[in-house]
Amino acid sequence: MDLYCETAVREATEAGLMPREIDALLQGRPLTALVPPLLAEAVDDYADRATSELFIRYLVEGPDGDAAVA
Repeated sequence: MDLYCETAVREATEAGLMPREIDALLQGRPLTALVPPLLAEAVDDYADRATSELFIRYLVEGPDGDAAVA
């Protein structure tokens, strides 16, 4: 796992997401495939942005990573 992924996953778990929830949201992809780093983006800035994206996806898709059925 690269530094961007490691830092973002650590921040997301510190913010309250469980590792299994992160895994469900990623569906086997690296976090950087789901939320690509911007050109010359600082690692900490990326971690904040990626954590926010994971929380949004968690709210939309639910804890199992599946889109909520209306």
